[in-house]
Formats: sequence, C-alpha cells, structure tokens
Amino acid sequence: MRLRFLLALPVALVPAACGETRAHSTTVAQRSAMAQPRFCSVHVYFAGRATHTEEQVVRANLGRDARVKRVVFTSKAQALAEFKKSHPQIYKALQGIKLGRNPLPDSFAVLPVSLADTRQIGTSIKRARWRGVANVIPARCKPKN
Repeated sequence: MRLRFLLALPVALVPAACGETRAHSTTVAQRSAMAQPRFCSVHVYFAGRATHTEEQVVRANLGRDARVKRVVFTSKAQALAEFKKSHPQIYKALQGIKLGRNPLPDSFAVLPVSLADTRQIGTSIKRARWRGVANVIPARCKPKN
C-alpha cells in the first residue's frame, strides 16, 4: 500500500552536476505543458489568385475578433526578400529552376491577445472558409535567446 502511494507522487529523479541524484517535483500538468509545443501566432496564407479585396475582408474579420491583438501583413515580394535573406543558398539553388514568378503567397501573421487562444483562432479561421485563404497554420513560439 505504501509503495502505491509513492508511485503516485509527482517526483522525477534528476541527475545533479556532481553525479548525485536529487528530487525534482513536476506536476502532470507541467509535464503535459512541456511536451506540447506552444503556438504564438497563426499564419494565414492566401491563394495566388486571391484579390486585394478578399485579403481586406479577411483583415476586417480578424480585426473584429476580440481574441486577436494584431494582424501583420506580409506581401509576396516581402516574403521573397525575407526568404532570400534567411536562406541564401536555397534561394540561389531555386534561381536555376526559373519559375517565372514569385511562388510565395501574401500572408497575415495573426497575433493573439492570449497565447491560450492561438489554436482556437486558427480553428475559427479554418471554419470561416474565407475566400482567397489557401492555408492556416499555427506558428510555434521562437525560443528566447
């Protein structure tokens, strides 16, 4: 009976710097939170054929959502410039393919008031099926350096 009680305790053994072992307490909720990725924003990507009017309708709808703190637009030209800067070798390799046009879409980065709302915002956008929207993807939080 006593053994069963000990197994239920939320304690993990963690090796210390000197090779000894010390107790480190974590709850089930903390372990669950550590295992799940955190999402900090939702990216809304538009189809290549999306019109400026369709993009503005999406922006207006997002602006009315109380869970949305800010909506940041990235044009396809700006996305290409950022890609070229962050991935110069891949960009150079793609130049040989000669696509004839910029394959990257216009997009919105939707920043939530609360990180807890990020998934729900993404789900709401997907369910709305706004014209011109090609893809909706939650973006993981970047680690702080």
